[in-house]
Order: sequence, then structure tokens, then C-alpha cells
Amino acid sequence: MEITYENLSVEFIMSRMDSGNIAISKHKREFRWNLETQQSYIESLFDNKPMHPIVITRENQVMYVQDGKQRLETIRRYMNDGFVCNDSFYSKLSKYDKLTLHSCMLYCEVVNEPTEEQVDEIYKTLNERDDKTIKIQKFRRIAYRDSHLYNPETVEYAKTQLRLLCPHTNVTNHYVECGLEDGQNIPICDDCGKGV
Repeated sequence: MEITYENLSVEFIMSRMDSGNIAISKHKREFRWNLETQQSYIESLFDNKPMHPIVITRENQVMYVQDGKQRLETIRRYMNDGFVCNDSFYSKLSKYDKLTLHSCMLYCEVVNEPTEEQVDEIYKTLNERDDKTIKIQKFRRIAYRDSHLYNPETVEYAKTQLRLLCPHTNVTNHYVECGLEDGQNIPICDDCGKGV
């Protein structure tokens, strides 16, 4: 099982969904976002705000969405005039605004040719995480690992959100001198920079 990281445009994903080359996983639940959540997500796309990745498995040349159904279905509903966002239906947007939406890049984690057991494990893992854990992982990825993919304002926003979500969500093997006898050290939190 190989994982690749890809930026796929809204236009690419929607056209592949329409053709059946991208499908929703058998595991995914029914659509449940309310109107306010859908509008907020579309606004976030236009504002280029950071979002956690869409998780896709690629099996026999077909891509299956394991995490991201609510987001992709929201885009499809908006593009079919299913709701108004910022006082406008999609069909009433200017050509520029439509192009902006179509060009939005969605960060995707693509798991290539997993076994059925691995697909089940991916789904289980994704659905056992709580909201705070998901947010922390999303912002950590933007602030550090994938910072080169985002503009400086987005990276700084992600770092600020990590500091707000602390205390001490990302304690790793980084240490700071704590002044204890025998040269002992204490772990430091990567997100807020404080010793814990």
C-alpha cells in the first residue's frame, strides 16, 4: 500500500465524479451537513482557507472517497444551484468567480491499491478520531509538513490555530533543558513551543 499526496482541482474531481472515475466509498454515511455548514465550506474554498485532506483510495483505476463526502457533495450541490452562497446561486456567478471555484485545489491523500482489510482499517481510523484531533492534524500538516503548498498567511493562520488548540497536543522527542540535576531534559510541545 503506497500513499501519495496530490492537489486535485475542484473541476478535475467533479468531472471524474460525473464520469464515475471517482466514487463515494461504500462505507460513507448519508449526507448530513446543514445549509449553514455548506455555505461556510463554499466560502472557505473562495477564501483559500486551510482544510484537512480528502482521503481517497485508488483501486483498479477507480478512486473511492473514504473521507470527504460531505465536502464534495456540498460542492456538487452548490454547482447544481442547490443553495445560495454569498447571496448568489452558482449559475449567477461571474465567469471569473466560476473559474476561481473550478481552480480551487483540494489536498488529497491517495492510498494506492489497498486490500479490502486496509480499506476497512482506513475507514475505522478516520471515524474514530475526535474533532479536535482532526483539526490538530490538519493545521499541523499545513504549518509544517506541507507549508510549501500554501501561502504565508495560511501557514501563519495554521500555526496560530495550533497554539490555540494546545495545551501540548504534539509532544515528540524534542527536548529542552529544564535545569534538573544530572542533565535531565523535559519534552517540548511542537505546537506551542512550551515545555511540558
